[in-house]
Amino acid sequence: HASGRPGIRRAVFRVEGKSVRVEGKSVRVEGKSSVRVEGKSVRVEGKSVRVEGKSVRVEGKSVRVEGKSVRVEGKSSVRVEGKSVRVEGKSVRVEGKSVRVEGKSVRVEGKSVRV
Repeated sequence: HASGRPGIRRAVFRVEGKSVRVEGKSVRVEGKSSVRVEGKSVRVEGKSVRVEGKSVRVEGKSVRVEGKSVRVEGKSSVRVEGKSVRVEGKSVRVEGKSVRVEGKSVRVEGKSVRV
C-alpha cells in the first residue's frame, strides 16, 4: 500500500519466511533469510545480493544483522547504516535512493538503472 505516494519514501527490508524490516533508520531482524528493499530494489536472497534491473550477486555463507548493520559472512559484508546499504568486497551502496555497485558500476537512482 502507498508504494507510489510522493513525499512518503521508506526503505523497507522484508525477509520472506522470517522478518527483517528497516523502517526509517531502525533495523529489525528475526532469523536469517532474504532481504528486500522496496523502492530501492535491492534484494539479499540467502547468499546473493540482487539489484533489480541488473542482478548482482555477493557470494557469502550467511546473513546476519547486528544492531543496525547487516553482514553477509564470507568475503563480502553488507552493512545497513541509517539509510545506506554497503556491501564490502563488491560494494553495493544504497544512499537515499541511489544504489552503487563498484567494480560492476551499477547505479540505481530513483527508479532508473544505469550501467
